[in-house]
Amino acid sequence: MDASRATKWVFALALAGGCASPERPDFIGGAAVTAAKWFCEMSKDGGWHCVQDPKQIANPQPSRFPQPVATQRGQSERSLPNVAPVPPPPPPFSPAPEQPPVPLYQQLAYQPEDPVALVDLPEAFYAIQLVALRSQTDLEAFVVDHGLPPMSGAQVEKDGGLWFVLLAGVYEDLDTAQRALASLPENLKVMNPWLRPMASLRKAILRAENLTP
Repeated sequence: MDASRATKWVFALALAGGCASPERPDFIGGAAVTAAKWFCEMSKDGGWHCVQDPKQIANPQPSRFPQPVATQRGQSERSLPNVAPVPPPPPPFSPAPEQPPVPLYQQLAYQPEDPVALVDLPEAFYAIQLVALRSQTDLEAFVVDHGLPPMSGAQVEKDGGLWFVLLAGVYEDLDTAQRALASLPENLKVMNPWLRPMASLRKAILRAENLTP
């Protein structure tokens, strides 16, 4: 080998940090030589710095380590599948509360398809009259105070004065009206309700209209 030719060395560097190379024969240009011991670690600029220091070779303590190379998604890194979150289970089914049954006196009451004035009903009809008060305001307050359902009312004449009567219902005949009267709940029976023929009620309504200024 030409002595002026620079000797070439081949080093195997571990990527985990600095390492001490063992003494082993290499072959360069067909001649066997004895490799020296080296200590190598990564330098600040990203390259490698190697020295022949027996202390560092005997106890290698690298001050820097190679930084892991970031990988792009889809190359060497496998991303987790895009899975939709599992929705919570539906609440247990609860049936709607049952509505209380309609009282019999309301079921038996006459229910026209369109609103109709009391004076336009047949005189053969009957009404259940609950109370008579002197003003419409008093009558409305009475319904609210007693928690009564919606009912009919009318302005009538009695003994030369104006009164307002509260009706639990209107019925097409006497038999139906009597059944309804007997089925009234206790909070209505204590008012001493009575059956009033529609002919009588109609006349009292018309007399009240004549008294109204």
